[in-house]
Amino acid sequence: MQTVQAAFKNADKEALIKKYLHEYPATIDDFDDGLTVGEAKDLIQKQLSEYIDRLRSIDIKQPKDGCQDWIFYVYHCLDDEVPTARVALSRLSDLREKGVAAEEYGYEFTEQAKLMGYYVADNKLTQHYLDELLVEIMYEASFFGFEQEDLQDELDELARRKKEISQGKAILFDEFAKKVGFTELDEFSPLEEKYLEKVIAYQIKISQNSKLTEIKQILAA
Repeated sequence: MQTVQAAFKNADKEALIKKYLHEYPATIDDFDDGLTVGEAKDLIQKQLSEYIDRLRSIDIKQPKDGCQDWIFYVYHCLDDEVPTARVALSRLSDLREKGVAAEEYGYEFTEQAKLMGYYVADNKLTQHYLDELLVEIMYEASFFGFEQEDLQDELDELARRKKEISQGKAILFDEFAKKVGFTELDEFSPLEEKYLEKVIAYQIKISQNSKLTEIKQILAA
């Protein structure tokens, strides 16, 4: 296995930038009004190049529970009935203990310095989709800015909301829905419900089978 940072160092920077802009295209609204389309294109490519350089060179920060227990890997699932490569972040210890039932974690609130010390699985499917995995990490890890300049503010806001929930001050969804006039879609017919259950069951089987295959390869390495 290699670290996420090592994977970025070994990757083709230009290929990552091209794939990133394909998956997450910039719009003119992302830039100052005075910029031309060409200037905006040059600017975002420069920003992404500097961002990748940052991820390649940032000093890895060891979390209290250690980087070694966190691993990114890829498995197949169905997304709107289309076979899709899903990037997952799990604890290696959970994969050993729980298999396909292992938790998958979000990481947009995780410091880039910690993420770069996590591991990338070296099983076949993960390596096949390695650029896609790195691009998704780039996107999630820049959710609060390329240098995560807004991360601390968001963490403070998250802590404030948790406190409100614990004190019973948060608005429940039912209250919110009633306030904004949200209504659910009409119920499915009994026959539609039956077909829907079959579709969901097969979706689960596909993702679990793929996940199990990849986890076995990861643990066998």
